[in-house]
Amino acid sequence: MAFVFFTAQRWQGLWESLGAQAPVGSFVMLMERYNEPHRRYHDARHIDRCLLHFEVLKSFAQRPELVEFALWLHDAVYDTRAHDNEERSADLAEALLASAGLHHLVEPLRAMILGTRHKEACPADDVGLVVDIDLSVLGSEPKDYMVYVQQIREEYSWVPDKEFRDGRIKVLKTIADHARIYSHDPCLGLWELRARENLNNELSILMDGFSQDSTPSQSRSQTSPSR
Repeated sequence: MAFVFFTAQRWQGLWESLGAQAPVGSFVMLMERYNEPHRRYHDARHIDRCLLHFEVLKSFAQRPELVEFALWLHDAVYDTRAHDNEERSADLAEALLASAGLHHLVEPLRAMILGTRHKEACPADDVGLVVDIDLSVLGSEPKDYMVYVQQIREEYSWVPDKEFRDGRIKVLKTIADHARIYSHDPCLGLWELRARENLNNELSILMDGFSQDSTPSQSRSQTSPSR
């Protein structure tokens, strides 16, 4: 599959904007990670879409090169059986920066990646912009949202339906309980209303006890404890 933004040329250009060269083999490493067979949503297509949104929204970034770097790396480690994916993704980002002597960028970058744990609302800063873009899928058209739901369930196909449903409800409620899902006003205008409609619809289905594999309009294995 050809990508518009997830390219070796853009990756190298990002490093040059940081005053360094991309570590040898780093783009291939990322491509291999994002093409791991267990990924259905959290793959290179997700990063490509994030970078597309970033192109539209980068004028709202205080340090756009770091926001973009965080978007490239925030799901680099993705193991549905683990609970520290963001921490390990941040560790990988830190190792890449350290290898290029960019130690001074580690702390702000780490904060941006850890923000994608979505445990609390973020202010309208660079962390918040990374989080807003990561959650843009919630504001998709309903049919696209249901594709996302299917893909997440497939990533957690090893989890029994009831456990999956309980975990997914917890994640969705955490996000829905925020006073606003998106910290930046342009993202709020683009996605907030539809995101709440999508979340409420999925929560209604889950809380009614319907398993996704019994819904005629959806394929087997669909929603998940992840965002």
